[in-house]
Amino acid sequence: PMAAVAALPDDAEICGCNGVCKGKITGAITGKGLTSLDDVRAHTKASASCGSCTGLVEKLMVLTLGDTYNPAAVQPMCSCTALGHDEVRRLIKAKGLKTIPAVMQELEWKTSCGCAKCRPALNYYLVCDWPDEYADDYQSRFINER
Repeated sequence: PMAAVAALPDDAEICGCNGVCKGKITGAITGKGLTSLDDVRAHTKASASCGSCTGLVEKLMVLTLGDTYNPAAVQPMCSCTALGHDEVRRLIKAKGLKTIPAVMQELEWKTSCGCAKCRPALNYYLVCDWPDEYADDYQSRFINER
């Protein structure tokens, strides 16, 4: 909920992949006049890796910019798929997909093996959704998590 995000302290970590806190994001939005998610990604690195924090970053943009924030159309995870992070997460759960190859096949990935952006995200989503069934794929982690 928006109220919960608003109540977070400025030192609350929003992007775990890149270690970006709420204060850095809101400060960049106001200080640099950022108006898009891509601007925030470029200036802070928040939401620039696996994308699981994108919803939080967008809520911070709404809270900071108010009615002037106009969210763009859903951005694909990467060039391997036309699907956004939220849709991929929803489909993994809804379809009971439990391996990276199964996700790529069922969701009609454009490449057979993915890329450095989608593989870590898929690995993370599968670990979160199926912790007792999915075997963490070490090679599909971000380099700093290996």
